Amino acid sequence: MRAEVGRAFTPEEKERLLAAASEARSPHIYLALMLALNAGMRDSELHGLTWAQINFAKSYLIVGRSKTEAGEGRTIPLNSALLPILREYAVWYRGKFGAVQPGWYVFPFGKPSPLDPTRPITTFKTACAMSAPRPE
Repeated sequence: MRAEVGRAFTPEEKERLLAAASEARSPHIYLALMLALNAGMRDSELHGLTWAQINFAKSYLIVGRSKTEAGEGRTIPLNSALLPILREYAVWYRGKFGAVQPGWYVFPFGKPSPLDPTRPITTFKTACAMSAPRPE
């Protein structure tokens, strides 16, 4: 049994974390954090996310085989906070890699900058090398 359960971020901590993420050198970290906070996506779901899973026209994304009770995927609506950030990231992505292919990973492999959209990022830990605010 774990002695320490943890706690949710306060609104101020969340705001500071997002501000630091938006200033990070990684093009991935802000979007990954927004997907985690607004869509409830898990780390493994973020790593495996491809452009084919995102429907901009209908504002949702589909997460394949997940840790849901039935072991099936789920459809996640893209809220008004997440959709514009995802669209902005897609513009950056097209500038970096050209026309987006459905099977390409949203978070492509490469360190220190994304190089190969056909392979997923291996970890957000190095992408997250930023001076994030610590809870007080």
